[in-house]
Amino acid sequence: MQSLLPRIRFWNQKLVRHGYASVSNKITALNGDDVCSIYGCGTDFLLELAGGAAPGGHYGLFVSNTTQLGVGGGGGRMTQRVPPLPPNSTILTFVTASTPFANVSVGTRGNTLTFLLCSNATVHLSGSFWALVNEVVLETVAAASGAILSNKTLFPTPRSGQVQHSFSLSAGETVVYTKIHE
Repeated sequence: MQSLLPRIRFWNQKLVRHGYASVSNKITALNGDDVCSIYGCGTDFLLELAGGAAPGGHYGLFVSNTTQLGVGGGGGRMTQRVPPLPPNSTILTFVTASTPFANVSVGTRGNTLTFLLCSNATVHLSGSFWALVNEVVLETVAAASGAILSNKTLFPTPRSGQVQHSFSLSAGETVVYTKIHE
């Protein structure tokens, strides 16, 4: 039990900062399923979190499926299309252990987007956040302890147009993307 205390403390701090989920929070299905409650019906969903102390919108993203079966069993990669979020939102992301990666299209035009990984995962990003207008994007990765692991500019010269980006993190690590208009 003693070895679990730091991990419990870490996740409790995240709960205080970002908020919590309850059955009364807004739940949005991301793959066409009907989400009946926090407990089931849909497989991939976005959950609005409430009660957090940090400013900005806070959301929980649960991804359990990256393939979409088409007619006759064919299919391809499924993209979880996150609806437009308030600028400078934080998305606490959980990708199930049986899911090798998540494709996430983020529908927000804010200057900052934060992902906190609740599981080890690779996430492929696209969407309107990545529609740049003479901008560079700064990527800051922090360990669960808060220590900065890397701080780099993704695109060294300002870009305009749609771009995509991928990242891989471990549970508890955070990545912050900040757009800088040149």
